[in-house]
Amino acid sequence: MACVFLKSILQLAHSKIILNVVCRLLDVPSCIVVALLGLVVDISLYTVIALIKSPYMLFKGWQRLLHDLIGREGPSLEIVCVPIAGLAILFWPLVVVGSVLLAIVLSIFVGLYGTIIVSRLLN
Repeated sequence: MACVFLKSILQLAHSKIILNVVCRLLDVPSCIVVALLGLVVDISLYTVIALIKSPYMLFKGWQRLLHDLIGREGPSLEIVCVPIAGLAILFWPLVVVGSVLLAIVLSIFVGLYGTIIVSRLLN
């Protein structure tokens, strides 16, 4: 009985998937244009913003980490946490570089998301 029920659910899901994935041939060129424009604009803008923002993130992060290390409050209050705070200060540039690279990589998906919006608006 369960096998018949599962088989009918799979057939129903398969038929709904086929009905939902309808793409007209006239919509494809507009989606391609939007994807190309989205990639060009988003990758360039996200890259410029991330590169301009990175020195601020670097120095502001170092300032906060040093303030936590020297000050009497923050996560570096205990003696045991001082070496970890020192490592955090040393590795902070890697965090900033990683955030810039991640912004550039994720801008590709943001640029391609415009294609999904256009395809939804045209249908």
